[in-house]
Amino acid sequence: MYLGEKKIQESMPLRLADTERYQVPDGHLRLTERFFCLEGEGLLMGTPCFLIRFSGCNLRCTWCDSKHSSWHDHVFTVASVEEVFADLVKVPGWVSYTGGEPLWRQENELRAFARLIGLVQVMNRPQKVETSGTVDPPDWFPSEQLFWSIAPKTAGMGKGTFLDPGVLQHILTTHTTPDRTHLKFVVGARVDQSTLEEDFEAIKQVVAAVPAIVRQKYPVVLQPEGLAGSSLEYLERARLLVEAVCRDHELMAIPNWRVLPQWHVLLWGQARGR
Repeated sequence: MYLGEKKIQESMPLRLADTERYQVPDGHLRLTERFFCLEGEGLLMGTPCFLIRFSGCNLRCTWCDSKHSSWHDHVFTVASVEEVFADLVKVPGWVSYTGGEPLWRQENELRAFARLIGLVQVMNRPQKVETSGTVDPPDWFPSEQLFWSIAPKTAGMGKGTFLDPGVLQHILTTHTTPDRTHLKFVVGARVDQSTLEEDFEAIKQVVAAVPAIVRQKYPVVLQPEGLAGSSLEYLERARLLVEAVCRDHELMAIPNWRVLPQWHVLLWGQARGR
């Protein structure tokens, strides 16, 4: 059942209990794509990985670079844990779970996800989950087996891009540690119609509202928004972001921060499967 973009946006935030199209058989996962690539962003940038993209998201971010998995979530495949595992063992490197929102699942699918994590763990393969920090996983979820890439979405980025500081604080203090986590903020460092000032203020508000970020010195990545017309335009956005951060003493006071681009955007733009 596809509601259509307009109706989906008007019904935000989406409630998982009301989305029948997100139900899958036990032992199966609802996916958009899976493929071997190099990690394109964050602290693991450049490392080989098998990317598994889950379909479905509780947010509708304007700058989402994977709308085929969040906004257009009527297009998907259902694969068993065994099928996905058989694919990933053929290639080396990290296993990266992304979306959409990998943690926004019906319970039976989340348990299938946890089972896949357990199978990969037996192989001693490193694993990473990409999440918005808006979904607090249950206590039984194998959080300790994952590297966490948490990308908080701030006001103004789209429908439902709210952030509950209490949820993020609980995720950081219960499911993660600074040595296996980074927080990643997408910043609208556009040449025209830049939202740098608003985004910087929103980032500072998140950091102030989530004490664990500063107290435990979680790595913070500032990343230029990637929907650019060309690699040269994206590099210009990166330059603008670097210069603006270095002028902002409050941002520079955040421990353990850095500015990083999206490697895959520079190489291949918005091409899928990269």
